[in-house]
Amino acid sequence: MAGQTNQTFTVPILNDGLVERFETFQAFLSNPMGGAQLGARSNATFQIMDNDLGLHFEPNTYWISESEGTVTLAVARGNDVSLGAFTVDYETRNGTALAEQDYGAIQGTLLFAEGELRKLLTIPITCDESSEPDETFTVLLQNPAGVTEPNPNYSLATVTIVESVKPWVADPRVAQMLTQVQPSDLRRLLAQVTGEECVLVGGNAHTIKNRNTSSDPRTPIWKATQLAYDSLQALDLDVEYQTWASGNANLVGTQAGEFRPDEFVLVVAHLDDAPIGLLAPGANDNATGVAAVLTAARIFSQYRFERSIQYVLFTGEEQGMQGSAAFAAKARAEGRKLGAVINVDMVGHQLSVPPRCSLITRSKSSGHEDFAIAYPFLKAVEAYGLGGSLWPSFRLNFGQTDHVSFWNNGFPALSVIEFAAETAPYMHTAEDTLRLVNLPYLRTTIQAILATAAHLAQPTGERPLGILEVATSDWTPGSGIGGAFFCAKYMAEASENENDAFDLAWANSPANTNAQWLKISTEPYGVPLHTDARPLDSETMFRTLLSVIDNTGTAVSCVNRLRFCFLTPPEADRIYLARIRVDGRYTTGATDFDRVVNIREVVAGGGFVDLPSLNQVPDGMVYGTCDLVARFLDTESAHCTLRLASVSDQSIVLMADAQVGAQVVDDLEVSTDLDSNTAWERLKFYTNYVTPEAAHFEAGWTAIERELDRSLFPESGARFFRLKRTWINP
Repeated sequence: MAGQTNQTFTVPILNDGLVERFETFQAFLSNPMGGAQLGARSNATFQIMDNDLGLHFEPNTYWISESEGTVTLAVARGNDVSLGAFTVDYETRNGTALAEQDYGAIQGTLLFAEGELRKLLTIPITCDESSEPDETFTVLLQNPAGVTEPNPNYSLATVTIVESVKPWVADPRVAQMLTQVQPSDLRRLLAQVTGEECVLVGGNAHTIKNRNTSSDPRTPIWKATQLAYDSLQALDLDVEYQTWASGNANLVGTQAGEFRPDEFVLVVAHLDDAPIGLLAPGANDNATGVAAVLTAARIFSQYRFERSIQYVLFTGEEQGMQGSAAFAAKARAEGRKLGAVINVDMVGHQLSVPPRCSLITRSKSSGHEDFAIAYPFLKAVEAYGLGGSLWPSFRLNFGQTDHVSFWNNGFPALSVIEFAAETAPYMHTAEDTLRLVNLPYLRTTIQAILATAAHLAQPTGERPLGILEVATSDWTPGSGIGGAFFCAKYMAEASENENDAFDLAWANSPANTNAQWLKISTEPYGVPLHTDARPLDSETMFRTLLSVIDNTGTAVSCVNRLRFCFLTPPEADRIYLARIRVDGRYTTGATDFDRVVNIREVVAGGGFVDLPSLNQVPDGMVYGTCDLVARFLDTESAHCTLRLASVSDQSIVLMADAQVGAQVVDDLEVSTDLDSNTAWERLKFYTNYVTPEAAHFEAGWTAIERELDRSLFPESGARFFRLKRTWINP
């Protein structure tokens, strides 16, 4: 068709149940017509990756401490579960570990039912008090009946028994941390760093279309780095750029440990993506790793740990791990104690059943201590109920991502990556987008990573931290109208007075270089604040001012939107509301705007609230306000007293107060005997969301009226009414 620049066609790929090597085929273009000519790329080669592993151990390498008492091995069938029922024999064989001395020998037959994916084998481990080197034995699969033969690469499992270590115990605080890893938050992070959502960086709206490493601060990789910098800084972490080679930079955020601050656990990932042009979203490679690092920081910042934790985003990974090499070399030169490095690279593309991931370590026999990181990962998957959603497998000595830089400098490191046989087919292409990321799989993998890091750093207690960010901007990339954001922060260490060290004045914030921009700030003591910190128990309103900065003398006209975002998870027992007012004199429609919103609902819906467009607002003018309040859910019975509002021949009206923004279930009952606990009858049952309204915003309460038909009441005698109320968590 005239003017059409591209066409697509579909090639069917057949799924069989055979264990095969990678296979290739080619497609050719020929016989061009209408003046078209074939170019240099008129043929393409396709590689089909096998998704059938055959019968195998998963993983096929195990390390177990003597103190565990048993080791459990998983035997799995290939991905094609239509093969029906089958059997396979198994037996243990001595290595340096001897049966009945170091472990209990087993042998037998496993019966797989049709469609059954996995069987477990449990082997006793003997714990003795003698000091001895690591010992190994193997378990063999053989004599399959009714299925293709076992995968020769995975039909033998090796078990290494290591000296007794401290027993691994699940921690309820870690379990609480894992509940905070939510797919909606992960999706938001991925959307921001892949260009699917506009972000505010350095006072300007950007869509980050690629993250190719560059020393030019105007390039998207620097916008992505600054976006992460702002996020880590808002969490009250120490944040710095670590430059390497001609002005490129890694990003490092540090959370100091309480008792062993000189010992570090690192959660790291590469921020850059492959340099394939202007469009390189890099969702799986490696926005998923970035999401893991930023999620760890967001959740861990609310706790205290024995060891220090560092959150590191490298650049230059796609150019040969240059950023991580510079970081690790510097750490070695400084004599730093990096006890554990967890590198996260490509953890969002999962096709297989069961859902696998790979743990990249060096072999234990070489004397390295990567096992001390991998072991907690395996135990975390088991202890925190992740085993049904994630099957970790070992992959030894693989050397194509940032963990290698730490190995080369003498530090233990583990890489978590998707299963080796399924490397994302869209890696390093423009098709590596958010739509191909498996969010439930990503969530489970990140939960396992966080559990591992938390156990290595050893939590000592909570440090409650609640941060709400509000940003104001035109949100049109290239509009020339800058924006700004404000953080409302709740901290145990903060105070209500003007000498609060955790407040951040606008004068101390990075300068906004735009000639025209929108500003948001608070002025509780006459000083405009960029971040306002309050104590944890505070319900004091954050009264923010919306104003215009104009250095051109022409006044500002632009679109205007507010974006709300919880940088740390909102408290379950708080109601978060905002009242936004805009003076109609400064809007295109010349109409006042006054709206109250439930911030939880706004965030769940994408975070944006559209305001009236501004029209010719002069420099320094406050054109509106955004008042923020976070009230605790009030469940005191004294505050929901039932009252009689009016009576008529046909009906009565009952009234009770309710907290604005709360969701309540009210049960109205009637009785003719006030002293009886059994004579009450239900009149009405209501589920009610108490809609926020401007008239009741500051008071925080409103009255709810219920009109009841008198025909519902008992026919005679005195009538008594009571209210039973249930509060539903936001």
